Amino acid sequence: MKTVTYNSVTKRGFTLVEMVVYVAVIAVIFAVVVNTILSVSSAWGNARVKRNLMQQGGATMERILREIRLADSVNVGGSTLGVHPGILELATIQSPSDETALTRSFLLSSTTLMMSENSVNTPLTSGVDITNLIFYKITNGNISEGVRVMLTVEDGVGRYYQSRNFYGTAVLRRSY
Repeated sequence: MKTVTYNSVTKRGFTLVEMVVYVAVIAVIFAVVVNTILSVSSAWGNARVKRNLMQQGGATMERILREIRLADSVNVGGSTLGVHPGILELATIQSPSDETALTRSFLLSSTTLMMSENSVNTPLTSGVDITNLIFYKITNGNISEGVRVMLTVEDGVGRYYQSRNFYGTAVLRRSY
């Protein structure tokens, strides 16, 4: 700030150069703050989508593999194996504590994974899209059989869109 004296009158003020410098400094600070806010927002959006993918995909794969382990056999006639959208039909029991026989299937309805018990469908996923579901039957002669599961889960919008593949294999423990 300059002090200028004219005929014994003192005037205080900013010069044009000082004003330009102040405005430039404020503009740089504003740009840094906005960039930081946008970066944090982007990181939060990506983390939210990734967490949802991992939670939904992991829980879904865990449930499928648990049901495969409880099964007596794979009903090949009611299953669609080796292609998308796959269907896995299992001859199984109600639960480890209730050995009531039933048929349990895993299939896609649009992009939602469904579990069907005696023709009653229950959704296993919500808020995400299942875009690939393939089942492969694995046999070891007459000793045991298993199922390999390939699952692709997608979620998000725009630049936050992500896709994740899940793979799992389980042996039908009640089959041997």
